[in-house]
Amino acid sequence: MTRAALRTLFARWRQWDWVAAQRTNRYVANSLVTQARIRAYFRPRGGDRASARPHRPVRPGPVSDYYVVVSELMAHKQIDVAIAAFNALALPLLIVGDGPAARRLRAQAGPTVRFAGRISDGAVAEAIQGARAMIVTAVEEFGIAAVESMAAGRPVIARRGGGVLETVVEGVTGCFWAASRLTWRRRCSSSTTRRSIPRRACAKRPD
Repeated sequence: MTRAALRTLFARWRQWDWVAAQRTNRYVANSLVTQARIRAYFRPRGGDRASARPHRPVRPGPVSDYYVVVSELMAHKQIDVAIAAFNALALPLLIVGDGPAARRLRAQAGPTVRFAGRISDGAVAEAIQGARAMIVTAVEEFGIAAVESMAAGRPVIARRGGGVLETVVEGVTGCFWAASRLTWRRRCSSSTTRRSIPRRACAKRPD
């Protein structure tokens, strides 16, 4: 009975959503992935997507030897992929964030993986600025953590797909990976992660 009631409720919500969408002239999308979904579901009227330049990057500070993940700890974020890789590589990984999957992920973590939990915005910024690179394990519509990392002058090692394809310049502000241990080892030792991103590169937009 509960499922039947929910189906009816969701059907009404979808109907209201569609009707409301017909009154909208333009949508603003934060990535081409989001834009495609808006077009698929709402069929908006209007012009082409406008691009915006990112904020001026923060001057990078001293860099440590650890890598960082900044994310809600939920199953669909696939943080376990990073943990398995860094366990195998025996490289230091700092995971910032909390969520329902925290206990399971802590149980999987080896001695080189640390959990910071939920910390202040200032502490998150310091963790990003001090990291060798940001690790992105999930395909996101935009990926704000990756953008924050590049703004701090730190490169990104991201799963190929989603919004990072528009924000990360491969070989300049980061690189992409596939789900294999060999790829992780090559990416984590690449020259891109050994240096700070040039200030001019942080302001560059992909074509």
